Amino acid sequence: MAEGLDDVTRYPYLFAELLRRKYSDEDVRKIAGRNHLRAMRQMEQVAAQLQKSEGPLLTEGAKGA
Repeated sequence: MAEGLDDVTRYPYLFAELLRRKYSDEDVRKIAGRNHLRAMRQMEQVAAQLQKSEGPLLTEGAKGA
């Protein structure tokens, strides 16, 4: 992880810095979008692994259904 980017709440600072360094709006959008897609792919992988190793979680409302 880059210094100062402890979590996603710091992303606005990253994008502001990229714009300050003359990255185009389009390039910043691409960076943001690609990061989002990468994160979604990782979430899907984790979900698939959990589905193989653990049973479904049931909430109180779903148990009686």
